[in-house]
Amino acid sequence: MVRDFFSTKNQAAFHFQMANKVNNINLLLEEVYNRANEIGLKPASDVHGVEHMEFRLTVPFIDDRVIVGREHDVSKVIEMLLASDVEDDELPVIAIVGMAGLGKTALAQLVYKQDKIVSNFGSERMWICVSDIFKVDRLLNEMVESLTKNKSDMQNVEAIVEKLGEKLNGKKYLLVLDDVWNRSETKWQCMRDSLLGIGGSKGSKVIVTTRDMDVVSTMKQTSPCHTHHLSGLSLDYSLTLFRKKAFANGGPIETQSLLVIGRRMLQRCEGVPLAINALGGVLQTKKYQSEWESIEKSGLCSALGDRNGILPVLRLSFDDLPSPSLKRCFGYCSVFPKDKIIIKDKLIQLWMALGYLQPPSRTNLEVEDIGNEYFNILLRRSLFQEVKLDEYNNIISCKMHDVVHDLAIEVFEGLPNVVEFPKEFHKLVNLRHFCMGESEVMPALIGDLTSLQTLNFFVVGVNKGHKIEELGRLSKLRAKLKICHLQRVKNEEEAKTANMMEKTDIQELVYHWANGDSMESHVDHEGVLEGLQPHKNLKRFVLEYFGGQRIASWMTSRDACFLQNLLTIKLKDCRQCEQVPTLGQLPYLEVVEINGLHNLKCIGSEFYGLDVSSNSSSSRAARAGDVFPALRKLTLDNIPKLEKC
Repeated sequence: MVRDFFSTKNQAAFHFQMANKVNNINLLLEEVYNRANEIGLKPASDVHGVEHMEFRLTVPFIDDRVIVGREHDVSKVIEMLLASDVEDDELPVIAIVGMAGLGKTALAQLVYKQDKIVSNFGSERMWICVSDIFKVDRLLNEMVESLTKNKSDMQNVEAIVEKLGEKLNGKKYLLVLDDVWNRSETKWQCMRDSLLGIGGSKGSKVIVTTRDMDVVSTMKQTSPCHTHHLSGLSLDYSLTLFRKKAFANGGPIETQSLLVIGRRMLQRCEGVPLAINALGGVLQTKKYQSEWESIEKSGLCSALGDRNGILPVLRLSFDDLPSPSLKRCFGYCSVFPKDKIIIKDKLIQLWMALGYLQPPSRTNLEVEDIGNEYFNILLRRSLFQEVKLDEYNNIISCKMHDVVHDLAIEVFEGLPNVVEFPKEFHKLVNLRHFCMGESEVMPALIGDLTSLQTLNFFVVGVNKGHKIEELGRLSKLRAKLKICHLQRVKNEEEAKTANMMEKTDIQELVYHWANGDSMESHVDHEGVLEGLQPHKNLKRFVLEYFGGQRIASWMTSRDACFLQNLLTIKLKDCRQCEQVPTLGQLPYLEVVEINGLHNLKCIGSEFYGLDVSSNSSSSRAARAGDVFPALRKLTLDNIPKLEKC
């Protein structure tokens, strides 16, 4: 029997079977590798490389002249460092926390060199750039090098601690651990035990800078920890920093017109010094107003670019997210407009609907639990901000910083995010609510869903089943609707097939043409807008990137009966438009915003809805007193050709 097993015949069969198994395994591995590439996974060597560590190298030296607006933060951190309390023997940690680019490292550098700190800690001050590799022996060796100014590459932690004890035993020291990402309690406990083993005196402190509250939570498990949350600069300080950079030697001459453009762009930086410096650096090379205007139109992300450092720094936070599905959830947030309040529960429901939330196997977690955890991770890592709480301290909403939103757009475009709806989706005739993102592909024949009440976006297509006529039978739509890519509608007759006048329950409408080069030249834009006349119940109307010179008659008639209930109207970047709506006689109108009408030269009596047939001063005064009876806010911006009529 044994002899038969080792026969030539069986050996050949064995080798044949094993060759097949190995081949199948190789095919399986190749398939896994291809799938990993599709969802953005990379080999570990690609994720944590030497270049990454070099990029995050920091030093304790800084030029005070390049920092503005941080005096209060410096005082607060110094107060924490010098405070005498019962925890001093426990080696307390002061954590400086904030999103990428806020200047956490710069703040620590400023504190490190303050006279009070130098006087209190003397030469026993050490600065260690930690970055994403938290190896206790490396950090301790760098402490030795900082104190002795000599290379130290000992591998035995006990020996390194003994060496540090020779320098620090009985002395008060300050240790700065800059750019910490470690969330391992075991590693932090080992580091803390080693520091306690050095034998420093009462009053020794540790400063940690991090963008991740999970890092702080890890340290709090074993160490007294005080947190200083770093915020963005005020607009005044932002402008001061911007002027130092943009109008530095060799830059353009500072003029009022350039400052106006710069101030508008600064609002998109939202007080982040890294973004402000990057923007100023770009504009320093542009000497003409037309160049500044071009950069403003291109958007913050395009203006700054990878070469200026802001997106690579932010991308570290994205790369560090623990799972591909969480990265996909973060990228999806790019579908929300900038500065939009994001409702937490709605966001999680959208993640669920798209299939982004997958509970681990063999757990009792619900999909909603995974969504809540994903939201909290993004919040703790400073990718969400401006949280609002309800009366029970539950999070109800948040926002994304503009530069973080730019990052979300970039990564979302790099992930396979297209949702393919079933071909028979249009047969869900009882469906009442359907929400989707602007970047997603519209399902065909949505006009068959005649029970729909909620449809947040409609993306006009050019093929049958995707044209604007699909809106025609959706008479039950209510609340808000945004219609995108209206440049794909050819004329007034086609636009009328949407039957917008019959949609009595729509409160808010956004009409959006394409921006820039994708505008169709053969389209009758003015006729299209004419054919999209809404019902008079409309409360809020936004017109974006409209390509015509004249606006619709239903917006310019003096009684404007079709807009009688309007509360808000916004015209944005209608660059060819030479006319404004007739609004002055609308009884409930509270907000008017007109921005980016580059061809508008005059705002005359038609804007106010005045009867100009009588020229007496008394009648003119009476008429002027009757215009805009409810107006609270009027904004006219970026209208370069506007003149006095």
